[in-house]
Amino acid sequence: VTRARLPVLLQRATLGVAVALNLLVAGVTALHPQILRLWVGESFVATAGPMLVVLVGAHCLRNIAAPYSLMLLATGLHQRALVSAVLEGVAKLVASIMLGLAWGAVGVACGTLVGAVVGVAGTLALNTGRTPELTPRPLAFSLRAVALPLLLFAPLHLYLLRPFL
Repeated sequence: VTRARLPVLLQRATLGVAVALNLLVAGVTALHPQILRLWVGESFVATAGPMLVVLVGAHCLRNIAAPYSLMLLATGLHQRALVSAVLEGVAKLVASIMLGLAWGAVGVACGTLVGAVVGVAGTLALNTGRTPELTPRPLAFSLRAVALPLLLFAPLHLYLLRPFL
């Protein structure tokens, strides 16, 4: 693949990853009671279930940006993404401590979700504009490859999460 084709490849890869990860989150959210019953037993369904759903959701959200991150590394542009990575880490640490003190282990899991939101938002808001080689139209990339799949799957996620809300 030539460098000129990297933006198209990145957009397609990110869109595909976003769809696949949204399907994974939906599957885990819908099936987590059965998964936990088989894996660790009935006694953990009520306690570990919410943490599993939050952590899978957080990690899947964060990994929507994995194609971009890998392409940064492959092209040697990773130095342009340091600020958002630091912000994500600080947000995750602070949120995990604060929410952990308030809600216990589920709060720590929610801190991971906060970090994922900050990480993806930071990637889209801070990094994509600094890498025109990969994202010549950062807003179009953000909307098509990330926001669109999240919006399309939002009703399904909300429906599946209704027992937690």
